[in-house]
Amino acid sequence: MNVLAAVILCFALPCVASQDAATSLAERAPVLAIRVGQFKIEGATMQDVLRMLRSTDATHILIGFESVAHRPGETGKHISISVQNETVGEVMAELCRQDPRYTFETIEGVLLHVFPKDHRSDPAKLLDIKIKSFSLDARIVPASIVDLVPSDVPELWSYMMKKNAENARRKGLPPPATGGSIGSGNMDPTIHIHLENVTVRQLLDEVVLYSRKLNADTPPDAGGNKIPPTSWFYDFTIDPDSYTGLGGVPLWKSF
Repeated sequence: MNVLAAVILCFALPCVASQDAATSLAERAPVLAIRVGQFKIEGATMQDVLRMLRSTDATHILIGFESVAHRPGETGKHISISVQNETVGEVMAELCRQDPRYTFETIEGVLLHVFPKDHRSDPAKLLDIKIKSFSLDARIVPASIVDLVPSDVPELWSYMMKKNAENARRKGLPPPATGGSIGSGNMDPTIHIHLENVTVRQLLDEVVLYSRKLNADTPPDAGGNKIPPTSWFYDFTIDPDSYTGLGGVPLWKSF
């Protein structure tokens, strides 16, 4: 499957609170029209609430989340929300009202991308690194692709190792160890992903979209279970003295 054969449609969605505006936007982005089951959370971070939101319908609420870069121990703003039969669009409007550092957009109308308004999620610009070609034909769950992106995207891995090695030389430390690679399991689905000329961010989005199609096209097992689509989360902890040489420590995680 050539995931890039179709044009990705991105709608930038301001964090508005009015129901009419949310309804209008939902017509263009079906994910925003999904009704959310009841949940309540208090004093939580944006990451916490998005995890809770996704857990209400992990098959259809797909998220790419870039957290505001922060120093160790910083948790950001606290959010309290009580949801009962509201749409994803209405929930997101309220979340962005409570933590106005964030905004959101949709990709192909089905993937919710949440990110800082001022793009302060990635000081090292790792998500913007260009990937000439990425191919994967293996038995693996899509979530593992997200978790192993740093070591299995050559351009990203090379850049990170270069910065790490430069930092080690400056400090007189041993050179960095090499990382692992994506492994396979006999019980995992067969994945075929082939991408060209994408950024790391776009690759993560494509893995989510692929996981959605895989879920829809794969019949359930004998127990009626299906591997759910994945979502992705990126976090950067600012630390000028970090071993990475990037001015901090990046983290990619599926959820």
